[in-house]
Amino acid sequence: DTFINDAKLIDEQFTIQISKLAYHFAKMDVVDEHKHIIRYQTMSWLEFIESLARIVQFKKMPAKERIEMVGKNDVCEYYDWLIEEGITHQEHMLREPMECDEEGTEQDPFAWQLDQLIRLIFRNLKLDGQTFSEMRPPDDASKNGGRR
Repeated sequence: DTFINDAKLIDEQFTIQISKLAYHFAKMDVVDEHKHIIRYQTMSWLEFIESLARIVQFKKMPAKERIEMVGKNDVCEYYDWLIEEGITHQEHMLREPMECDEEGTEQDPFAWQLDQLIRLIFRNLKLDGQTFSEMRPPDDASKNGGRR
């Protein structure tokens, strides 16, 4: 939940419950969760990458066509534009309905959706005021001679 909250991915459609579902779909089985409790409670790098794919599967992102319609290049510029306009993505979809937003229409390619999700995550973490060096655990500094 911490990563999902820090990255501000929760919205009306991508709820905490759905994020937990994405987490469990990404986790590999642990044979004896009592004996391997740390392994059970954490994610490996591969599981984390899989979780990003699962988030793409469950989180409805703005369509590329909608982003380009307002003259923006990516989801970050689009969300910044929404903030400037004082509206939400849902309100924008209601004001200016587009075929690309309808259920059953062809989705953007997975690679593009994943790229947009990763851009959004970094944008939201940066907006939260954290720099990437601040996100590292404190013990990382001791491993490289105290330098950051």
